[in-house]
Amino acid sequence: EMSALMALAACDIAEGRFDDSLQRLRSALVQAQAKGFHAHVLETLAVFAQLRHALGDGTTAAALWIFLSGQPALDEAIRAESRERLAAAMLAPDVLAAASAQAAGMEVDGAVALLAAN
Repeated sequence: EMSALMALAACDIAEGRFDDSLQRLRSALVQAQAKGFHAHVLETLAVFAQLRHALGDGTTAAALWIFLSGQPALDEAIRAESRERLAAAMLAPDVLAAASAQAAGMEVDGAVALLAAN
């Protein structure tokens, strides 16, 4: 069910249904945390990064992509996708610098808090 929620959240982003996407991501996150599925928590954050980018928050999106690209518990394909999305975003140097600084001190709980706070 978590994977389905994440897939639907990604579809919501593509179709501009950002509130629906956020609700699905929150549900997926709660389920992943309740079951202790660390990798699914990280995957949820990967889709959340896409949502932040779609909403124009390039700094948070990039910080999450940088953070996720270095997470060994995350599937290599998703880490690679995070790196690719970061490169494709073509962010201004100052935005990228701010994102790098944010990612440097980021931990999973802090990244999860970003999702929960939105």
